[in-house]
Amino acid sequence: MSLKRRQIAGYFFAIAFLATAGIAAQMQLVLRVAPLISLGAGVTALLFSRNQAFFLVAMYVAGASLAEPDFASWSVDGLIQLGIFLGLNLGISLVMDRLRLTLQSARRLERNYHMIANSTGDLILAYANDRSLMFVNPAVEVLLGYSIPEFRRLALGQWIHADDADRAAGMIERVFAGEAFSDVEFRVVTHSGQIRWFSVTWGPLRDAKGRQIGIHAVERDVSDRRRMRETLDFNLAQLQVAKVQAEQQAAELKRLNQELRTTRDAAVEAAQAKSYFLATMSHEIRTPMNGVIGMSQLLLESPLNPEQKELAQTVLTSGQALLTIINDILDFSKIEAGKLSFQVAPFQLRKQVEEACELLAEAAARKGVDMVCWIDHSVPHTVRGDEGRIRQVLLNLVGNAVKFTGQGEIIVHCTAVGESDKGWRVRFVVRDTGIGIPVEAQARLFQPFTQADMAANRKFGGTGLGLAICRELIEKMGGQIGLASQPGQGAAFWFEIGLEKPPSTEPFSVDSSLAGRRALVIAPHKATRDYIAYTAQQWAVRIECAATVSEGMERYQAAAATILPYSCLLVDSGAPDARVFEQLSKAPLIYLASRIDAAALVALPLLITKPVRQDALRRTLDRAIYGPEPAREAQVQPRVIAQAPSDHRILIAEDNPVNQRLARRLIEKLGYKADIVNNGLEALKAIERKSYDVILMDCQMPELDGYEATRRIRDGQTGKTRIPVLAMTANAMAGDREKCLDAGMDDYITKPVDLRCLREALEKWTGQSGTGPGREQDVAPDNLVGLESSFK
Repeated sequence: MSLKRRQIAGYFFAIAFLATAGIAAQMQLVLRVAPLISLGAGVTALLFSRNQAFFLVAMYVAGASLAEPDFASWSVDGLIQLGIFLGLNLGISLVMDRLRLTLQSARRLERNYHMIANSTGDLILAYANDRSLMFVNPAVEVLLGYSIPEFRRLALGQWIHADDADRAAGMIERVFAGEAFSDVEFRVVTHSGQIRWFSVTWGPLRDAKGRQIGIHAVERDVSDRRRMRETLDFNLAQLQVAKVQAEQQAAELKRLNQELRTTRDAAVEAAQAKSYFLATMSHEIRTPMNGVIGMSQLLLESPLNPEQKELAQTVLTSGQALLTIINDILDFSKIEAGKLSFQVAPFQLRKQVEEACELLAEAAARKGVDMVCWIDHSVPHTVRGDEGRIRQVLLNLVGNAVKFTGQGEIIVHCTAVGESDKGWRVRFVVRDTGIGIPVEAQARLFQPFTQADMAANRKFGGTGLGLAICRELIEKMGGQIGLASQPGQGAAFWFEIGLEKPPSTEPFSVDSSLAGRRALVIAPHKATRDYIAYTAQQWAVRIECAATVSEGMERYQAAAATILPYSCLLVDSGAPDARVFEQLSKAPLIYLASRIDAAALVALPLLITKPVRQDALRRTLDRAIYGPEPAREAQVQPRVIAQAPSDHRILIAEDNPVNQRLARRLIEKLGYKADIVNNGLEALKAIERKSYDVILMDCQMPELDGYEATRRIRDGQTGKTRIPVLAMTANAMAGDREKCLDAGMDDYITKPVDLRCLREALEKWTGQSGTGPGREQDVAPDNLVGLESSFK
């Protein structure tokens, strides 16, 4: 019933009781019917509302006043009854209000419980003690696929899977007996026959007095969780298997590591043995090679007949070839060991390239091959880099060009291809007209121990290490190396490297004293003519060229009739009828000759050996145009040895008799006085008896080696002048130089001794300088043989 209808009904009953009260008042029965009126008011308040009940009481009081107008005449009993009536009526109203609120709260709570049960995703069940279903929420339709009426017709536990039915039935009986279970998992069968896993919580259902009236159950679908757990269990099992396998692999790895450690130790021992063997062999080979090459050089400077000179030259060339092979093997072993070292220092690039070409010019001339060393004007004068390594690569590439070229020419070209704030990018090209290299062989050419022709009956020998070493050197200097070749058309090997700018350099000035002069070059090889003309451009000299003597004669006669005749003529001695100009030419005559041809022209006043060096060309043009120098005779005589002051004395500590004789001859040839001792102990005694300017110390000597002898010398020099000690040793492996310096030595010279290196080292540590063997000057060809051909 709605609120409005209850209020209307309440007023209707109140009016009915009011009418009854009015009749009772007219009949003067007010006091007697007062309990009845009070009961009516209570019933009205209970069934409808308090307003109607108080309305009824108010009307009753009004009726009683009408029945007895004199209110004051009411009796005491009547007032007491009225008070009882009002109090009882008020108490009943309050009790009725409390009961109504309690009932409303209970109904509201019941609705909330039903709403929660109906909205949850879990299945909620309640069964009475007689196994009848008391409650089931709508989740049964989603979880099991049954409608609520269909589910009510199922017996308790009928939806549980047959394999779990017995276990579930036993637990249900125990729940009816008062026990409780939580999170028990069972399989259930849905209405569609699908099997799913449920987690069930069962417990007894009790009333307000604690009496069990049934059981309740909350069931949750855990199929996904079950699958995840099964997957996790499977993964854990797999992990366990993997763990076992990992432990087995770890054990195997430990065993392999032990084997590798053993193998590594064996490899280290083998590498140490290899290094010791190489160092020993290097020392043992270099020691006699020092005598062979050094004595051959000295022999070639002595008076010999042509046959003796040829035999001595053969010995020197063979020794140098053997030394080249030894150096290649040592460099390759250093590369393999990762101990290849580089020394960056300022040097003159043009001079270095020209000297490298000069060393092999004679071998090329003997084959009739013309060599040109072409250096562009763009090439800087002084740079910073590893002079020795660049020289090594150039010698290897030029040496290969000489070996594989039977006729034609070899051009060594050097040019700067880029410049930055830090330095220059310099490109070197060695181009020949030799046999060329097949394309299929070019890919393996820079590999160790490989050559273009690997056949057993190949024409050209060699170790096959040279180009591999060149590649390693260039790449470690941050450069690139390559080649371009076709069979029968020669080859062009090139490499590019970066060279640094020196910290400070003096500006390179060009003398202009030859500006405006006119000269004629007569040479059969175009490259030689072109390079002389190119080089003379920087001095503003006008160069004209002729390929033959007849063409040159025509040009000479035509120029002689003009106001500007030729200031000089440059004639290749290899050209037919080259000496015809000696009688006809009024201009100075300069001959261009290979080193082997220069011997026949030694009496000529002006001579330039090929390949033409820029400074030699400039100096000779000056002499031709401005007249000969007073010291001209010295230029065609054997080398003049600078005499060092008599107080410069050298101590040589060397145990090998041949090397002792060679060292003494070299030192005396350089103008110094020398004393010789056989070991380190004798060296210590010698410096106590006499003062020496420099000590040349061999490293491996009996009784006391050079390392320990140097340490003792340094220990005994406290407060004294330090004596320079220079290692002169056959030890040339990686780390030998550092070992010498760590022992207290000041410099390092390897055997076979290069005369030029020895001279420079002695000048450096004695302060003596002058003109001596190995210093750049124009000399007779006989004196060039062997003096500058010891490779480092």
